[in-house]
Amino acid sequence: MEKIIIFGVGKNLDYLLQAQYTAGFDVVAYCDNDIKKQGAFVNGIEVIVPCKLKDYKFDYIYVSSEKYFNTIRQQLISEFGIPSEVIKCFKLRKYDGEMGFWKERFKEDGGSFRNEHYRQLMLGIAQEKDDKFLERKIVADFGCGPRGSLMWTDKPLIKLGIDVLAGEYLENFGRELIQHNMVYVTSSEDKIPIPDAFCDYVFTINSLDHVDHLQQMMQEILRILKPGGDILASFNLNEPKTACEPQTLTEDIIKTQILESFEIVSYRMAYQEENDAYANIWKNNFTDIIENNKPGVLWVRAKKING
Repeated sequence: MEKIIIFGVGKNLDYLLQAQYTAGFDVVAYCDNDIKKQGAFVNGIEVIVPCKLKDYKFDYIYVSSEKYFNTIRQQLISEFGIPSEVIKCFKLRKYDGEMGFWKERFKEDGGSFRNEHYRQLMLGIAQEKDDKFLERKIVADFGCGPRGSLMWTDKPLIKLGIDVLAGEYLENFGRELIQHNMVYVTSSEDKIPIPDAFCDYVFTINSLDHVDHLQQMMQEILRILKPGGDILASFNLNEPKTACEPQTLTEDIIKTQILESFEIVSYRMAYQEENDAYANIWKNNFTDIIENNKPGVLWVRAKKING
């Protein structure tokens, strides 16, 4: 059995353990750069400081985060002399990572999903003071997750939550979903089972970087929107690809592959802050340009062009 050290003790590790990715390995230690985690124990195994790696016998070091693999790999090589060929990365299967995230969030929320923040977030994207604009409308949230993202408003005629994992959410959080006063719809990676020109508004919040086929899914969103209907979207910009987020979205990609059939109503960008992606938006610290190597957020409201 291969002896391994796992570098990175955080949410990604939680997902890996839940999905039993470490089964079949002999984990001799965990390691992390965060001083607050060093000296703790995971399943009875110590979290060590990186300078102690040389004290352990191991076959491989596995990095738990695909997103930060290259950064950590470079650190291990340059600072600690670890041969590159023994540094590997756990690659989460896409849906394992997604479900792992929501199961962990369910625990963090105390066994019942919190969703009150969606009101401020969705009204902010829409640049509306209240939800009167949704009166008697058919409203969808694409990539909704299981938290009840549209519970905050009682104005729409119909509220739809569209997600490729809607069936999995029902199995794992069924009692929650039933209370959301929403209709959950299971999409595939390239089809949404909703009629043409059905929705007045489609929200999508940090979800289009999760899809496998960006242009196909965007055509589906366009198809289900009525002529003159609005997409209200939040995009995370310039984030590296991972198993769960196979798309890196840039302004150019969004303009050419997502918004080409829309008329822009509002378009606002800000740099992400480490602990709160929307902090600069709430502070009205907008910018006209996001540098390609820096993570940003783009909020767009756009209207489907008739015809």
